[in-house]
Amino acid sequence: MRRAAALLLALLAATAAAQTSDPALIVAAEKGDVVRVRALLADRSGLRVRNRQGETALHVAAAHGQADVLVLLVQGGADLVARDVTGATPLHAATTITRGNAAEVLLARGAPVDSWDEDGDTPLHRAAERSNASAAAALCAYGASLQARNVAGRTPLDEARAELDRARSGGGGDLRYREQMIELLTPGGACATLSARHAAGERLGAREAEEAALSTGCDQGFARDCTNLGVDYEHRGAKDDLTRAVALFEHGCRTGSARGCAYLGNAYEHGRAVLADPARAVQLYQQACAAKDPWGCGYLGRAYASGRGVTRDPARAALLLEQACQGGVEWSCQVP
Repeated sequence: MRRAAALLLALLAATAAAQTSDPALIVAAEKGDVVRVRALLADRSGLRVRNRQGETALHVAAAHGQADVLVLLVQGGADLVARDVTGATPLHAATTITRGNAAEVLLARGAPVDSWDEDGDTPLHRAAERSNASAAAALCAYGASLQARNVAGRTPLDEARAELDRARSGGGGDLRYREQMIELLTPGGACATLSARHAAGERLGAREAEEAALSTGCDQGFARDCTNLGVDYEHRGAKDDLTRAVALFEHGCRTGSARGCAYLGNAYEHGRAVLADPARAVQLYQQACAAKDPWGCGYLGRAYASGRGVTRDPARAALLLEQACQGGVEWSCQVP
């Protein structure tokens, strides 16, 4: 009797374990294990298997930004319009990740840009809710609708505004990304421009779309977009790109972007594409910090800690670095 009971308990435990374990293809897709995915695709039945959330391997790869796996899965016959328990497609899932180009990979392979989930949200609604400007730019470059309304009657812009209000009321998150999303989705703004270019037959990759969106926003007077475009150029690292970045930081600073002033100051401090001028850098840091930009306060605190461009003042440095740390500038939390 005891032996039978023990066997029954073991069987139940094994069954529970099997139910809580995700199928092999889904696990490999999440990890970005291209070799394993390719081997598992020999058995096409794995493409139809789902986890407890109703997600296919394509959903999971999209949500984790595994672009190489996405390509393999689509080539292997994965369903681009498969829906999870919330009615979301893999393209909806791609809006959860801010790195990589998962959304663009799916769109380029035929994923419908305006599919709806059970709440009536399109992928652009979800990108707006998550303040994911890179995914939103890719969607706009494939003609995503700005007028689509979910079951609550809200457009993607409405969702972006609601998310900004939530963050301002203490919900957490960087206001900068939420404000950038609103600028992107504003009627006549960058998203509309990208959609018009798509309608005219122009095809932009994810990076090109994001850069085009920032460039349009900058041209339309959004100082923050000028600064963010400058960051993109700075990351490229070439001499001409750094010169362009500094010009964008200067324009952003002059037109109201405190972050632009902070980044321009950093260029002056280290002599990137301009003559090094620590005193000028400190002036710009002070301007940015006075406007409550945490990066400006962090850079200023570091200057007071080292005495570079200003009289050394450890006590003031500590206060400024703490202010920057609370504002989300992680490196300022470790500066002695």
